Amino acid sequence: MEANDRDEKEFSRLHVAMTIVSRIQEGDRLFTGDHGDFQIQAPTVINWLWRSLTPQSRSTNIQRVRERFSEVKGFCTRTIEELEQGEGDVAGAARQTSLFRLRTLLDSISSAATGLHRLKTTYSGDEQTCCMILSQVTCMRGFLETVKHSTTESLKQEIGGMLAETTTDPAHL
Repeated sequence: MEANDRDEKEFSRLHVAMTIVSRIQEGDRLFTGDHGDFQIQAPTVINWLWRSLTPQSRSTNIQRVRERFSEVKGFCTRTIEELEQGEGDVAGAARQTSLFRLRTLLDSISSAATGLHRLKTTYSGDEQTCCMILSQVTCMRGFLETVKHSTTESLKQEIGGMLAETTTDPAHL
């Protein structure tokens, strides 16, 4: 398999996971399958019964989000390094594809942090879960701030404006 095909498959898998997390609404529950797939479940008696019969736990689901975010972070970091190393070279379509993937994943991190914040309200009575979720949201927003402050100015311009919209202010988490 060609490197570009691997990158596309990895990008797609990571983007889908972050997009699913971003779509969580207050009251929803996150379900993570054995193969790392993410699903949103609305609160119903059937879903409650299903969750009680499967090895699902809040901490396991949050840990799987953390693991997937770590993969997203690695993909973004590698892409930034590749783009910065090739800044002077115009690599045409390949560069544009990398920029698109990077923009998309950075946006999806921000959106996923918002989805996790809504998940936190679902578990408002469970302090440990809320702290785990808040920790993950802080990591996600912190990564976006790191990218914002450590990326070269020319690459920031190519990436676009989504980096200016990030915050680590706890009042906004």
